[in-house]
Amino acid sequence: MRTCLNLTEIPEGDPVKVHAGDQLVVLVRIGRKVWAISPYCPHKGADIWKGDVINEKIRCYLHGYIYDLNTGRPVFVPYPEKYGKWRETGNLVEFPVSEEGEQVCVTISGPSQ
Repeated sequence: MRTCLNLTEIPEGDPVKVHAGDQLVVLVRIGRKVWAISPYCPHKGADIWKGDVINEKIRCYLHGYIYDLNTGRPVFVPYPEKYGKWRETGNLVEFPVSEEGEQVCVTISGPSQ
């Protein structure tokens, strides 16, 4: 499934939810660069789109985990000496983004994430 939006429809630095078919995706834009990620934090499933965008990273509003938008990997895990397995997390799921003029397109392949 493929969904396209005009670049100006994606607010800069403010994550936005969109649907690509039945798949919910979060778009994050900084300048002309756009990332498409899964809508939920891999730590405990919070709505990642409610988080803050800091440079090319996104911080989950619930527990403060920070993920790199370029790799999907966590770059900050709060309370590293406490809570044992509670602090474990995975990577954000990322989706391919292409730019076609002023349009930004997200492609979702396979079953819903």
